[in-house]
Amino acid sequence: MKNTTKALIIIVSFILTIGSCRKSDYVPAPKMDLGKVSTSMSFTSKPTTENNYTFSVNVTPGSKYSAQITDFKGDVLFSQGLNADEPTETIKLDVEKISKGQYDLIFIDTKGDEIKQPLIIK
Repeated sequence: MKNTTKALIIIVSFILTIGSCRKSDYVPAPKMDLGKVSTSMSFTSKPTTENNYTFSVNVTPGSKYSAQITDFKGDVLFSQGLNADEPTETIKLDVEKISKGQYDLIFIDTKGDEIKQPLIIK
């Protein structure tokens, strides 16, 4: 009986080993459209002091960006994406749910380049 059990375990192990060694088909990852490569970005106006902060930024048309508000620890409190259509884009950020204080307004392109501006919410 013991020899039969050992033989059965060996046969099952062999079948599982052979079965798991088959060739799998390579499935390529889907391509992400990151837009054009950003060649410039700069703030052209300072944010307003209302619940909806509005600012303008010079960008590369066809590029994709992210506008973020972070606290000084680096935690992202607000994030909004942007597909640039014009060389100067005006962005509205709804900061009503963010408490009063000092923050950083960060604008990031798809390469990871960023520009930063202090932001005070009153």
